[in-house]
Amino acid sequence: MDCWFLHLHILLFELCKKNFLKYVFILFNSFFNMKYLHPIRIFAAAVCVFSCSAFAQGVKIPAEAVKQYGLKLENIEFKVKGLKKTYHFVHITDLHVMPDDMSEVRKDRQKIFEHRRDIRFANPKTKLKPSILWKKLPELLNPSGADAIFFGADICDFGSIKTYDTLIPVFKQFKIPFIFLRTSHDISTWILTVRNQKEVNERSKLIDGHPDLPVIEYDDLLIIGWDNNEYNIKKETLEKFKKYYTKGKPILFVIHVPITIPGDGSQESMNKIGIKHVWNNKNIRPNQYTKELFELVTRKGSPVIGIVGGHVHRTWDGLVNGQIRQHIFSPAFEGNIGIITVKPE
Repeated sequence: MDCWFLHLHILLFELCKKNFLKYVFILFNSFFNMKYLHPIRIFAAAVCVFSCSAFAQGVKIPAEAVKQYGLKLENIEFKVKGLKKTYHFVHITDLHVMPDDMSEVRKDRQKIFEHRRDIRFANPKTKLKPSILWKKLPELLNPSGADAIFFGADICDFGSIKTYDTLIPVFKQFKIPFIFLRTSHDISTWILTVRNQKEVNERSKLIDGHPDLPVIEYDDLLIIGWDNNEYNIKKETLEKFKKYYTKGKPILFVIHVPITIPGDGSQESMNKIGIKHVWNNKNIRPNQYTKELFELVTRKGSPVIGIVGGHVHRTWDGLVNGQIRQHIFSPAFEGNIGIITVKPE
């Protein structure tokens, strides 16, 4: 028995060299050295073996970084029948990165620009500007164990050449798959001296080609994003969605502006906590193609296992059409990092 404990002890020590088990090791070590308490030692070993598995799985972000950058990890989980493995994803939305260079900004908007960059969207704990966290993300997320990253739109505060000069070098550093959704803030030129929308759109394409339905496909799971989902889709986009929809694989649907269906109670639930700007309210009405998309996504028996979004700067979780779970993540400018686990049921 002592030999068995010794081998386990060495194994734990080797794992602890990677830091994520050092506290488990200390706890185990204290029990290991207690004499005449073999039942307790056996129990401690079992706990430690279980802890090894728990710590080795999922998304890992160093505690020091969580404190330094004022991060909060928002964990959600989806269970799926027939899934072959567990997937781990990071979701980041509403970071509102702004460049330090103000040369493109209209003079009458420069104070607004500085307020939004340095105060409005600064982390409430650390007071760091969003661009500081943005530049750190590859270092934090590449070794995190995430299978992919979902950038759920409003990653920047306005679209410009200087903004994309800030974003593109960081995107190039990611070594794991990602999807990048754009909405109004990511492409809007509202605060700029020259509103060259076409040039901004071309700049944005340098990241990933700017697909209308970005997709990450696994053997037993589909991730489908809806780009620029503050606006209605076209027939061609709906047909693309249907091709993936009919594959029979579970789908995690990544959006920005939340979906509500009239009469399902979701909009009323959101309104109670101040969430107004969502689909099917008085300002955002679906056309025939968007309506059909919503029907496909939320119908009974849909392959869609869940919807994740952002936009409203609040957390909400509930059912859409009484069928499909939708989770709205809090904004990244407040330090929020979404952690999504999709696992076999």
